[in-house]
Amino acid sequence: MDPAPDISIVIVNYNTYAYTAQCLDSIAAHPPDASCEIILVDNASSDGSAEIIELNYPHIKLVRS
Repeated sequence: MDPAPDISIVIVNYNTYAYTAQCLDSIAAHPPDASCEIILVDNASSDGSAEIIELNYPHIKLVRS
């Protein structure tokens, strides 16, 4: 069992894949010094955001709301 991360980064998305991808890429380029998890909450996007994020960022915990 993995230990709990020090930081949880929670991102909310609704039909804004491009901005969300920029945010995720920025976090990856400049990771925190502490252990972290990224949780993305998708608020029923209709633009395919959740599906694209799921494919391109498999390490992200995706919550479909």
